[in-house]
Amino acid sequence: MMRSKVPWFLFIVTVLLSAWFGLRMLTLPSSGGAGAPSPDGRYYAEASSLKNYELSRERRIYAKFVIRKGSSSGPVVTSIQVLPERVPSEWSFREDEFLKIEWSKDSTQVVFTTPNEKLILHVPTD
Repeated sequence: MMRSKVPWFLFIVTVLLSAWFGLRMLTLPSSGGAGAPSPDGRYYAEASSLKNYELSRERRIYAKFVIRKGSSSGPVVTSIQVLPERVPSEWSFREDEFLKIEWSKDSTQVVFTTPNEKLILHVPTD
């Protein structure tokens, strides 16, 4: 008795289609950034420009601005994500002449300045 090859063929087609759709949804991020501690050392501000490669669509560049408690690995106090960011590449925020991070003397706010934008983040009161 000969078995039908149709179930195996359908199984293989289903696996291949699932893999193809899964890879199309995959995003591969790359980024660059810089950071600076607050004058009193209680907070750390960082800015990152990121790019997601999406196999099904064009690349997407965006910026993320974060204030952390303590150090660069501390918990996030506040953050904002800006879409789309007008930067030439995701590595732009690593260039000193492109991004400036300036804290107020009393460490209550930080100003992120790029050639196109200026963003002020306030440290939430405890």
